[in-house]
Amino acid sequence: MIRQVLYKILVVLLFFFCEPVDAQEAAREPMQMSIVIVNPSKTKTQGVPIKMYLPQEVTPKDIIDTAGLDVEFDTEKSMYYLFKESVLLRPSETRTYNVEIKDVWVIPKEDVDSLRKQTEFVVSRFEESEFYEAAQKLGDTILNSLDTVERTQNDTTVSKRRHIGIYRNNAEIVQKVKENIAMLENKLMLPTARPVPPVLEKPEVKTDSPTKTTTWMIIFIIMLFIGMLAGVFFFTWQTQAHFTKNLIAGARNLVFPKRGASPEQNKDTENQS
Repeated sequence: MIRQVLYKILVVLLFFFCEPVDAQEAAREPMQMSIVIVNPSKTKTQGVPIKMYLPQEVTPKDIIDTAGLDVEFDTEKSMYYLFKESVLLRPSETRTYNVEIKDVWVIPKEDVDSLRKQTEFVVSRFEESEFYEAAQKLGDTILNSLDTVERTQNDTTVSKRRHIGIYRNNAEIVQKVKENIAMLENKLMLPTARPVPPVLEKPEVKTDSPTKTTTWMIIFIIMLFIGMLAGVFFFTWQTQAHFTKNLIAGARNLVFPKRGASPEQNKDTENQS
């Protein structure tokens, strides 16, 4: 068991955690990552595999020098990594791979300045609004947050590990700033209540209820109209019924003439009908 442990591969990642970074030159100066592999055996030559994950913000285009290592993407972790299937090392041999990466852990100054100008412009739009005081307070909070971003990422005394941590925290601050600016812009789009001009106000019209006599007169007129309408319908129906009766009788005599009667008599009977 001890022998197996001794034959295990030791991979040490040195990221210069204690070395300060000049953030003002961060966009130009690369960051160096060192991978150290060791063969723990003092008697055997053996192959040592290498696999080192890169920070989540790093993509292949950000790698300046892979030091001869291959780059692959881990779909489960959504991260790129450097690897070598096997590096042959002599007994107790140590080998170092120096990988250079662009410093991508800096929020561009132009982005910060753009957010600052956008905030000042939006707040100025509230000057003649009842929400100006609240908008000004939120605007001051946004500007203070942007000042914090610039101050912390330009700190020259922090280590590279701390530099990356500051960037991730600042990225969250910038996202919150964008949300607050969007909230102010949406507030500007809300319609404000304005007083209605006197000309457009609805006049107060007072209407009195009709008298009892007027009410009965209206009822009488309606009933009289309904009675007249019913009479017209009745006489129209009576006329149509009489006409239909004569028409049916004439057709019956024409189709079924009476016995012993001549066609002329049937015709006269039809005419009489």
